[in-house]
Amino acid sequence: NLIDMGKMAKLLKDEHINIGRNRLFDWLRRKEVLMSNNMPYQRYIDGDYFRVKESTYETPYGAKTQQTTMVTGKGQIYITEKLRKEYCA
Repeated sequence: NLIDMGKMAKLLKDEHINIGRNRLFDWLRRKEVLMSNNMPYQRYIDGDYFRVKESTYETPYGAKTQQTTMVTGKGQIYITEKLRKEYCA
């Protein structure tokens, strides 16, 4: 049940919290959930809110590794509740 930030933003829109993917990243960085490179701090990975998915792809200059922040089911609930408190209070 891992989803990326784009899907998380769409899920929040269904919950009547109108925040796009980029604003969601910005909000999570300001709340010190994500670092400046959009990777979660270790305590949020250990708390099972996020996972980091690594993938490798080929370029003309060799193999590159890409890291993607994925939100777990527990993280979806956490983010939704925090945003609801802030924006819907």
